[in-house]
Amino acid sequence: MEWVSDFIAFLYSVGYSRIEAQQSAEKEWGEHVKEFYKGSMIADTLSWFTGYYSNIEGHDLLRHMTYLGGASTYGQKLKEVKEEDYRGSNFS
Repeated sequence: MEWVSDFIAFLYSVGYSRIEAQQSAEKEWGEHVKEFYKGSMIADTLSWFTGYYSNIEGHDLLRHMTYLGGASTYGQKLKEVKEEDYRGSNFS
């Protein structure tokens, strides 16, 4: 909650009204999330939980939709992004 309010305050302070994640940051985050799936029982599970929907065209592959790194690791990642002036973001 605090991170979000700090982020909104940052946007207002510099006059931005729009943010978009950079593709490189999206890819980096996706790889980070995938790392936690390695060795887990859910890693290769074909279910709604992994975004696998065989009855919907184009949804027949696994997706890493849930963050398995824990709250502490997630909080540390948020802190790093903030400390680096919200790296991985395009502002306008």
